[in-house]
Amino acid sequence: MLETLNQPYIILAASIVITAGVRCFSNLYSKKHTNNTADTAFFTLCSAVLSLIVVLVFVLIDGFQGVSWYTFLLAILFAACSFVNTYSATRALVLGPLAYTCVIASASSIIPILYGSIFMGEKITVFQIIGVALMLVSVFLSVETKGEKRKASLRWLGFALVNFVMNGALGILQKVHRASAHANESNEYLLIMFFFMALITAGYLLILRKKGTVRTVQPLKNGKVLLVLIGAGVCAGLINITNLYLAGAFDAAFLFPVLNGGGTLAALLLAFIVFKEKFTLRRSIGLAVGVLSLMFLFGIVQIILRQFGVPGL
Repeated sequence: MLETLNQPYIILAASIVITAGVRCFSNLYSKKHTNNTADTAFFTLCSAVLSLIVVLVFVLIDGFQGVSWYTFLLAILFAACSFVNTYSATRALVLGPLAYTCVIASASSIIPILYGSIFMGEKITVFQIIGVALMLVSVFLSVETKGEKRKASLRWLGFALVNFVMNGALGILQKVHRASAHANESNEYLLIMFFFMALITAGYLLILRKKGTVRTVQPLKNGKVLLVLIGAGVCAGLINITNLYLAGAFDAAFLFPVLNGGGTLAALLLAFIVFKEKFTLRRSIGLAVGVLSLMFLFGIVQIILRQFGVPGL
């Protein structure tokens, strides 16, 4: 369906807004409804199941395109990487400082960027490099560190680095499938991925239960929790659909930093406007640096400098 629209920049803008939604729903759940590992796993399971339903709707609209072995096996690998990525991110956030964890996760954009440059011949400009660096600074400043009690440790660093690698691997897998002869099987690819993601997470929940860790969340008895789970799941499904499409529409050096930086800025604005969070000086600077980062990534700075007659542009 997205291919027929043929409006990649509009879809990119929509993807950034949906990313902000995913982050806000995730933050709401983790801050107010997470008491143990089983609660986190239950959130992942609900997101996978609801995302599966969202993708199924797109399959029904677009029509079933068939499933090749290439798509099937790549989708299973994507599901495994997604599970490890979610688990390592959760553990890193629990064990270590939030700001550094977010920066390391955002820096994973470097992995698909290098892949796109080395294996797909995508060009990287100096302005994009500056944009990526500014995006990381923006992410760091956007996370409030006041009252932070969690300290860096080798165990935290281990989980943060696994999250870094898995995040980057997911970007590569998106690029790989969209560049293949089976790109028309995108919906089916995600359908299989979410099915196995749900299966893996359900198995993990059973293991936790056998070890005595039982979820405390009861969504059917708490309407607010149910709405958060539904919102997160629907947004997760939509964001995977849009991002998979965008992976074939833009170079990695542009796409992934914009999604990371733009998503952070949109989530920050949403937190200020909707959730009435405090607009601190640190976050204000982070917002300004983030806007500057996007100006570099979109080539706006290059256009301005060219207008002033700067040579070599």
